[in-house]
Amino acid sequence: MMNLDTIRELYEYSAWANTRILQAAARLNVEQLMQAPLSGLGSIHSILAHTLGAERVWLRRWRGDSPIAMLQPGDVPTLAALQTLWNESAQELHAFLGSLQQADLDAVIAYHTLSGQPMAEQLGRMLLHVVNHGTQHRSECAALLTAFGQSPGDLDFIIFLRQHPQR
Repeated sequence: MMNLDTIRELYEYSAWANTRILQAAARLNVEQLMQAPLSGLGSIHSILAHTLGAERVWLRRWRGDSPIAMLQPGDVPTLAALQTLWNESAQELHAFLGSLQQADLDAVIAYHTLSGQPMAEQLGRMLLHVVNHGTQHRSECAALLTAFGQSPGDLDFIIFLRQHPQR
């Protein structure tokens, strides 16, 4: 059985780790943000836009909407624009998580994929998916940031727990 407090804690961790990535990205110049030095990864800017876009799509699905388009890097052409939207989205996500009850995690949410295919899944599983998806893309950004000499530092969950003992 999933635990709502644990899911909320994972989202707190995710927000902390996102902040570390965004702070490190802010130390890059525009060329570095837009550069795709490793085959298949895209730029830091495009990875961040994708990660934020996915969070926004999933939140809309959880609220009963099925968006047909995802946020594109051009929709947030600068890191400042991306950070502003990320902050707004983080507040919406925090409010949504705060509104949940334990029983809500078992609710099955019907939605459509971006291509229109109908799907349905338990809310708790979708919440875990989004955290895991963010972890994947933060690791990609961390590798690129480190290659540019701007490591975000340790992103381990245990480090978050040690730095936030009174959560």
